[in-house]
Amino acid sequence: MNWNDIPQAPAPHRAPPRFRLSPEIWEAIRERYLNGESGESLAELFGISISTLRTRAREEGWRKIDAPDPVIAAPPTSEDLARDDRPNFGVMADTAMRRAARAVREGQLTEAQGWTRVGRSLAAAARREHRGREDAV
Repeated sequence: MNWNDIPQAPAPHRAPPRFRLSPEIWEAIRERYLNGESGESLAELFGISISTLRTRAREEGWRKIDAPDPVIAAPPTSEDLARDDRPNFGVMADTAMRRAARAVREGQLTEAQGWTRVGRSLAAAARREHRGREDAV
């Protein structure tokens, strides 16, 4: 065998070299995880395995249930929701779509789908109401 026959790159069957993330990066991962990002997306983003992330979260006690609820938006006021004792469908549609976005971030896709359906229905009602007011003028 000649020395020139030895490949210079690592063999494809060998695992890539291991590396360690700095404490600052782990802190950033922890904050993002507790703020609602999924472990799978964070593992992919930072180039680690999901099992590594879950092990670290378990050992250090990262529990999403202990984290404060994410701030989405202030709840609509009664003035926003009622105009002449009628609901403001535009504000309600916006609220439903914000809840859908939060459900997606939390990985609750079935709930997000329901909120999206509600948001679309309310947006259509807002458009109909707006057209009705334009016709009355």
